[in-house]
Amino acid sequence: MIKHNRYCGPYALSHVIGCSTGAAAEVVREVGKRKVIKGVYHHEIWSVLRRAGMIEADTGLIRKGDRPTLAAWLKGKRGRWIVAVTGHYIVVDGRKIYDNNHQGVPKKDWKGRRKRVWRAWKIK
Repeated sequence: MIKHNRYCGPYALSHVIGCSTGAAAEVVREVGKRKVIKGVYHHEIWSVLRRAGMIEADTGLIRKGDRPTLAAWLKGKRGRWIVAVTGHYIVVDGRKIYDNNHQGVPKKDWKGRRKRVWRAWKIK
């Protein structure tokens, strides 16, 4: 059993599922059939969330020319989301953003607001 995993994918999963980052990384290892988790693929996030029965909506992969900035994408969004932005996974929960470096930063203050959104999953 992995004790802790400090990468953004397992952190985002652990935040929404309610388990430790180590437990989230273990599930990703099972789903991805990998020994070491230093990064997570979109299909692995989707598989773990689907296995947990937590997906309410999935944007699918957004085409390169159509990817909005996080600031633009957030307008009008409600609820809890795992969002894949350029090179990073975050959790948007209400008016705050959570990731493995920031615990509940207001949306307007998160420094990655100009990153592009690649995909997002709305959590039940």
